[in-house]
Amino acid sequence: MILQKAFTINVGGMSVFLLCEAPSWKRRNPTVIFFHGFTGHHIETSRIFVSMAHRLLKEGFATVRFDYRFHGDSEGDFEDFTLSSAIEDALTVYDTVVSWNWIDPGKIGCIGFSLGTAVAVEVAEAKPFKAIVLWAVLGESWLRNLRKRIKSMEKGLIPLYGAFQIKREGFIDIMSHRFTEKIDKINSPTLIVHCKDDRSVNPKNAVEFYSRLKCVKKLFWIKSGGHGFATPEAREILFEETIKWFKTFLA
Repeated sequence: MILQKAFTINVGGMSVFLLCEAPSWKRRNPTVIFFHGFTGHHIETSRIFVSMAHRLLKEGFATVRFDYRFHGDSEGDFEDFTLSSAIEDALTVYDTVVSWNWIDPGKIGCIGFSLGTAVAVEVAEAKPFKAIVLWAVLGESWLRNLRKRIKSMEKGLIPLYGAFQIKREGFIDIMSHRFTEKIDKINSPTLIVHCKDDRSVNPKNAVEFYSRLKCVKKLFWIKSGGHGFATPEAREILFEETIKWFKTFLA
């Protein structure tokens, strides 16, 4: 039986949903905080965050998954999302998590996926992580493409995927953070995992991101699986490499 606790916390006068799982509530556990992607949530595509969290639990790690405001079960409409709000959510979640008596505050790690890799960089600048794992990282190539898109964007709501729409200001806000310029400030051992056939975020982003890191680092390639690591084989490799990293640097 999995031990779970669901919470909501207040960030900027709005509710942010958290789901926490732990091997035990009676001891301090090394803990992994998950940062999901753009339009994602604490479950993520094809339940990839759920599966990863449960694998980590079996290895003795607690996990914390949450939805940014304007995503998932948190408050707000997606169209109002900004990277600034996601970073504020993540920082508040971090400060909340380290106050719990079943968390080891000296053993906090994170997983960032897609846009969550930018959130991870921003949080790592302000808060100490003992280990970081980044899946399908965003880099300068992604930002260059976004700059080109912004020039052609009109005011109002911009269609994304399916029914998702976002304000032009949301994209401009992402650009304002210049998170790639902060990569070299990361001090924690950092693993990057990227699929070579990712068509949503060009794999060259992983190369650019990796080249900027000055900490203990590793770039691991998976041959196929796309942006969401969407094959059983890709996921198994992804999970094995992620667990290996945390057992080495976070346990």
